[in-house]
Amino acid sequence: MGEAIKVDEDFNKDLEGLLDSDELATFISYLSLEDPVGAAVDDDWLREKIRERQNELYKKQDEIRAKGVDLDKILEEGIGNEEEYKIMEELTPFYYDLMAHLFYFVKLVSPMSAVGAERLEYFMDYEMELKDIFLLDKDDLDAFGPLIPAELQDKVGLPEYFTFGAVRRENGVTNPAGVIIFQESLDASIEKICANLLWLNVRQKYEHKGVADELMAMFFAEVNNAQVEIVDCDVSPMAGNIEALTYFLQRWHFFSDFTYSPEVEVSLEEIAKSEYVKLINVDTSRITPLSALSDEEYKKIMEVLEKKNSDDNDYYKYHVDREYYDPQLSGIIQQKNNISALFVHKNGAQELELDICQSTDNTISPAMLILAKNAAALAARKYTAETIVKYVIRDEKIAALTDQVFKGHGIKRIFKFSVKRDGAFTQEIYDSLKEEVVVKGNFVDYLEPDDRALLDGLFEKFVLQS
Repeated sequence: MGEAIKVDEDFNKDLEGLLDSDELATFISYLSLEDPVGAAVDDDWLREKIRERQNELYKKQDEIRAKGVDLDKILEEGIGNEEEYKIMEELTPFYYDLMAHLFYFVKLVSPMSAVGAERLEYFMDYEMELKDIFLLDKDDLDAFGPLIPAELQDKVGLPEYFTFGAVRRENGVTNPAGVIIFQESLDASIEKICANLLWLNVRQKYEHKGVADELMAMFFAEVNNAQVEIVDCDVSPMAGNIEALTYFLQRWHFFSDFTYSPEVEVSLEEIAKSEYVKLINVDTSRITPLSALSDEEYKKIMEVLEKKNSDDNDYYKYHVDREYYDPQLSGIIQQKNNISALFVHKNGAQELELDICQSTDNTISPAMLILAKNAAALAARKYTAETIVKYVIRDEKIAALTDQVFKGHGIKRIFKFSVKRDGAFTQEIYDSLKEEVVVKGNFVDYLEPDDRALLDGLFEKFVLQS
């Protein structure tokens, strides 16, 4: 592994802090005797494989340029005709092979570490040339809609929500291959930008062909660019693919905890039966429904809510067209120094979402409770008693109120998978961690050439195709 690295006191302190961390536990799991493929992947070996793939790609590009093709123009501007399409189809396998090796390294060190983020920047350089992942909007739902659940389709293109779609080019045809949907927002309780991975889906035809890894790489590249501190992914323990999904997320450095979901789901019938809700007296004369607000009034109210709650942070955005909300169930109550607002949206699964539910004084005011009961009463006349109402517990006050109103109903147990930013995990730290792993006897660096060839084959079969 080479000579010991000379470091200063601060560096040693950072290193000691990582030695007992989850990050090192995952790091060692890749380099342990329990994982023969990972045991063979020392930094030099993997770097050499990446360099080999880079050289193969560049050689192929040079061959195409030698035929008089303006390849740089195609890579910069995209495919313009059938001939250029064939050229990119010819190049694509070389990009995917190189990316697969980059992804393995990123998963080795964590995508939200400093060294992992650097490798994802390399990936983005190649992705900018390949152009097989796109940020989707409403116009793309015809092609990608079958890969997106009904309750998320109306989130495509909204502020805070990001939907990326991957395609695969085959025989002159571009096919939707997979989608990933996530949300970025400011968590005011911890004053950090957070991301929530909401959905990842790959067409069965393209499973185990690198599509999921490519989408995750794009996800983490965006997360790193936005300086997100924490990434969460909530998974139901009843999910049919829980074992495969757990393995996949763990490979991308997610750690899981069995806890309660922050999203509450209750039926209109359960709301109506709540003894607490029955005690709320509703004076409808105080409520101004969304349908009675002019476009200018709606815009001003949204601006007030955003200004009051954003603290000048771009991740609170309420610039959604008013048509997104139910005009009768949504409304406001204006008082002297306070505006209470409740905006309700019906998603594609016919569920009611309390999308905005807050007051400018950041309290659970009586006005908020009046708006909520009024919306529930109106909804009961418009929808069935089994209709689901969803809202997110954003702080302890909402959690306490939920417990009081519904006595635990509507709260689900979930596996919460999380990744945290680790800016201290730099290349220098990474190199020193490898030295620690060697000392602990968890690294194998004495393989004969024949063993290397065998493990190269295992790496190709079980890692790059997983």
